[in-house]
Amino acid sequence: MAVKKKTSSPSKPAASPKAAPKKSAPKKSAPKKSAPKKSTMPADAKSKPAGAPKGAVKKAPAIKLSDAQTRVLSAVSLTNEAGYVGTKAESRVLDALLKKKLIKKGKKEAGGSSRFLVTKAGAKHVPAAPAPIPPAPAPSAAPEAPLPPAATA
Repeated sequence: MAVKKKTSSPSKPAASPKAAPKKSAPKKSAPKKSAPKKSTMPADAKSKPAGAPKGAVKKAPAIKLSDAQTRVLSAVSLTNEAGYVGTKAESRVLDALLKKKLIKKGKKEAGGSSRFLVTKAGAKHVPAAPAPIPPAPAPSAAPEAPLPPAATA
């Protein structure tokens, strides 16, 4: 069967029982529970094992450095207390190292540039200088005498 649409006249609004807003009863809040009472048992007698950690310690993610960042970080660490004055080309690399807290800004220069110093966290990421290669032993002054041919029996 087809349903006919009713047209409403502008003078009389159509009131339908479904369109009327329903008022809901105010919800009652749950009664507050009292705090749990502390047990009188000593700490040693509790069921938790003594060696269990209280909370998991989150480790900081490992800091990954690009080749350019490693190079600039090692250059900053070589300047020690004097501080490193970066060039304009290195400014992006220095900013990235600042965000990672591997370097810190020092005193400002007269030209407006800052000196950069390595932090303790940055010192851990400085590549170690390659160990010097020990020189080959010098040949002795007296050459060794050739061994006599082995006697055959």
